[in-house]
Amino acid sequence: MFLPFFQVALELHIRVLWGLVNQGSLPIAITNIERTNYDARFSSVKVIKADVTAALNNHSADINKARDAMMMLHDKIRNEHGTIANNMR
Repeated sequence: MFLPFFQVALELHIRVLWGLVNQGSLPIAITNIERTNYDARFSSVKVIKADVTAALNNHSADINKARDAMMMLHDKIRNEHGTIANNMR
C-alpha cells in the first residue's frame, strides 16, 4: 500500500524539479559529455555510496533545517482539510 503512494509522490517531485508540467512532457536529452561524466563519477556501487555519504555529511546542517521546516509544516496542516493539505500530508 505504501509503495504506490511513494512512487506517485516521487514521480511528482521529480516532475517538479525537472519542470515537466504535463503527462506527455519529456526531460531534455543528455549529451554524450554528460553521460561520460556520469559514468566516470558513478563507476561502481562503492563510489556511489562514498559520494552519497560525503554529500550527506557535508550537508547535514541543511538537512536538519529542512527536516525541522517540514515538521513545522506538518504541525501547521495537521488539522487542515482539503486537497492541498491532504496531498501535503
